[in-house]
Amino acid sequence: YLDELFGEARTIQDSEPACIAQTAMSILHPERALAFAKAVQQAIYVDGIAPTDRAALSAIAVNLGADKSAFDQLMANDDTYQRMINHFNQSEGMGVTGFPTLFLEIEDQRYVVCRGYASYEDISTRIAQIITK
Repeated sequence: YLDELFGEARTIQDSEPACIAQTAMSILHPERALAFAKAVQQAIYVDGIAPTDRAALSAIAVNLGADKSAFDQLMANDDTYQRMINHFNQSEGMGVTGFPTLFLEIEDQRYVVCRGYASYEDISTRIAQIITK
């Protein structure tokens, strides 16, 4: 996988198709959106599929119970694309600068717990610090 990914300069990492796929799955089966996200991450970072491989993304959705035709139509739909862009804009407006970003909301106040990877211990410590303020 790494040889294919880094061995030639042809590889383009474009996460937009995977994001559109996530949006499509959230529309079709919101209760399976988290399982879909996990399966896509596994497929990209462990199995080595390209995040631009729409057929592979569709297959993941089908494996989780989505109707292939309905999923593929949503992937190609302008409204799905706009919903994805709206999610991006909403994230940016919340102060998200990278993924993952974890927030804790207490009443009307939003606190950044972490940006990027953090261990369970670091997250727990940060939440405790926020709560005791």
